[in-house]
Amino acid sequence: MLFMSSANRIVRIHGPYVSESEIEKINSFLRSQGEPNYIDEITIIRDNDSVKLENIYGENSHHIVESCFKGLARALREAIEIDPKKPKSVPSTKGVLGGSL
Repeated sequence: MLFMSSANRIVRIHGPYVSESEIEKINSFLRSQGEPNYIDEITIIRDNDSVKLENIYGENSHHIVESCFKGLARALREAIEIDPKKPKSVPSTKGVLGGSL
């Protein structure tokens, strides 16, 4: 999104503007839902949980990190994408889970 400042400069904004009152409305709504129920098991890091990334070229550290995150995001998206040839199967990199479909 482009925004023209009061100095007649065009500035690229990378996210939508959210006012303080909108943030407060969202926070109030979430607080009204009650206490959060955290599932601690999903944040446990096990010894075999790791992601190994290798960037084979680049000198700008910002771009290197950006490319690693983008590669990870693409791999995760592909891992959970439903195969159109097997729409009733569970997405898995190991094959179908839970028997034959």
